[in-house]
Amino acid sequence: HRLALEKLVAEAKDDDHKAALEWTMVGLRASESPVVLTPAALEAYVGVYGPRKIFVEGGSMHYQRGERAPSALYPIHKDLFGLDAFDNFRLRFERDANGRVVTLVGVYEDGREDANPRNDAGS
Repeated sequence: HRLALEKLVAEAKDDDHKAALEWTMVGLRASESPVVLTPAALEAYVGVYGPRKIFVEGGSMHYQRGERAPSALYPIHKDLFGLDAFDNFRLRFERDANGRVVTLVGVYEDGREDANPRNDAGS
C-alpha cells in the first residue's frame, strides 16, 4: 500500500490530490511504525488551549473541544497526533525555544489550520 501511495504522490499533478495522498501516507507510516510515548512525555501536552483541552486518562491522551465528547489521541510522530474519531483532522503541538508546549494547532486534511495558544500554567 505504501509503495502504491508513494508512486501516486510522485505522479500527482493536482496539488489538492497530492496533499490528500500525502495525508494518507503520513497516517500509513504511523501505523507501520507506531510511536510510543512515556507517561512523562504525554504530560507535557496536558493543558487548556483556547476552547480545546488535552488530558490523560487511563494512560491515554485525549482531546476535547468545548462540550463535545472527548476523543482518544494517538501519536503519529513528534508533536503530531491523530484522533480515533476523525480521519480528516489531526493535532500538532508547537513548542517554544525552551521546549515547552505553547500552542495547539488543529490541522485539517484540506490544509487548513486553526491554532490556539496555551492558556494554562502548563508544565
